[in-house]
Amino acid sequence: MLKLPRPERNGKHFVSYCNKRNKSDNDYSIAQAVFRHMGDILPLSQEQLAAESHQSEASASRFFRRCGFASFWEFKTQMVNFLTQRRLRKTQETLNRYHGMTDREVSRELCRYAVQNLEQTTERMDLAQLARIVELFRQSEQVYFVGDMRELECFYSLQLDLMCKGQAVYHCNFDEVKKDELPAMNEKTVVCIFSVSERYYPEERQLLLEEARALAKLCHARHVPFVVDDNVEVALAAGADGVAVAVPDVTALLCFADCTPVIVVSPSGAYAVAHAGWRGALAGIPAKAVAALAALDVRAGRAVDPSEYNAYVGPHIGAECYECGPDLVGRFVERFGASCARGADHLDLEAAVRASLAEAGIAPERIASSGECTACRDDLYFSYRKSGGRCGRHSAFAGRKE
Repeated sequence: MLKLPRPERNGKHFVSYCNKRNKSDNDYSIAQAVFRHMGDILPLSQEQLAAESHQSEASASRFFRRCGFASFWEFKTQMVNFLTQRRLRKTQETLNRYHGMTDREVSRELCRYAVQNLEQTTERMDLAQLARIVELFRQSEQVYFVGDMRELECFYSLQLDLMCKGQAVYHCNFDEVKKDELPAMNEKTVVCIFSVSERYYPEERQLLLEEARALAKLCHARHVPFVVDDNVEVALAAGADGVAVAVPDVTALLCFADCTPVIVVSPSGAYAVAHAGWRGALAGIPAKAVAALAALDVRAGRAVDPSEYNAYVGPHIGAECYECGPDLVGRFVERFGASCARGADHLDLEAAVRASLAEAGIAPERIASSGECTACRDDLYFSYRKSGGRCGRHSAFAGRKE
C-alpha cells in the first residue's frame, strides 16, 4: 500500500487547517503571517513570526504542535520539502503534457481535455445508481457530505437545494469526523464520502483509507450503516457493514457472532456480502447490499434484474433466543411487519432480513437460509449473547474464480 510521505501529509493538513480558521481566532493571525513568508520561510524566526502576528512565541509553538509538528523548525523544513516536491511534480507534469506546443496549441489542448472529461462523465454515468442515490436522499431525514475543502466546494449548491426541500444537510470535513463533532445521526441518515480519484492522485490512497476508517467508526457508534461499493480494500480497512464485488479472484469476508450474514449473488458473477445485526437490519443493510450489487451490474452493462439474484442467510441468533425490549420489537414491526415479532419481547432477525431483501426485489423463493441459531448451536458457532460477550467470530465469505 502506498503511504503518503510525511511532508506531503503534514503540508496538506497545515494548509487545510489554516484555511478553516476564523478571523477572531488567534491561530488566524499566525497562519496569515506564515502565508506571507511561504516563499522564503527558512530565514523566518519564531520571534519574528510572533511579532508579525501580534501573538506570543508560546502561542506560536502551540499553533505548530496543533498542526502536527514538533517544533517551528520541523514545520519549516517539512513545508519547504512539501512545496519543493509539489512544484517539481507539477512542473514535470506540465512539461510532459505540453512540451513543444505554442500558446494557442496549449489553449486548444486544455479546451479539448475539458470537453473530453465531460463526454466521458456522460458516457460512464450510471443513471440507475444515480436514481437510487436520489431516492436515498429523498427518504433520509439528514444528509452529510464528508470530504476535504477541495472536494466539497462543488457540493454547496446541492446542499442548498436539499435545504430548500426541508432536509437537514451538513457539510463537514474529516477532522470533524475524527473528533466526532457531527450532529446526531440515526438509521435515516445518509453519509456521502468522496475523494479525488486515486487514478489521478494515487498518493492520496492512504489518506482515503484513514478517512474511511474514521467515518466507519463514527457510523458504527451512531448505528448508521456503512456500505462500500466495489472497493474491497476500503471495505476491509474500514470495517464496513457490507461490500459488493464484481471482479474475479477476490474474496469478500465479514465476521459474525449472532448477527445475520447475508450473501447476495447475481447471475453475472458479481456478489455482495453484508452484516445485519439489529441496527443494520432496521437500517435496511440487506436491501442496500442488493442495490450496490445492482449498481455494479448496471455499470458493467449487464441487464440483470434483482429478481434474478439469489440470497443466502447464514447462521444467526434465532427468535427464540433473541430477547429484547418491546420498544425495539415495535420498531421492527412498524418497519417490516408483524412477522418480525415473537411475542412482545423476542425479535426475528431473519424475518426482517427477508423483508428487506424482498423490498429490494428478490423473490422469496430465491432466499435460502441455514436455519441454524448461533445461541442454540454454540458448539458450532460463536454467540455473543450466549457467551456473555466473551467469544470469537465465525465468518461468511464469497468469491469467484475466473
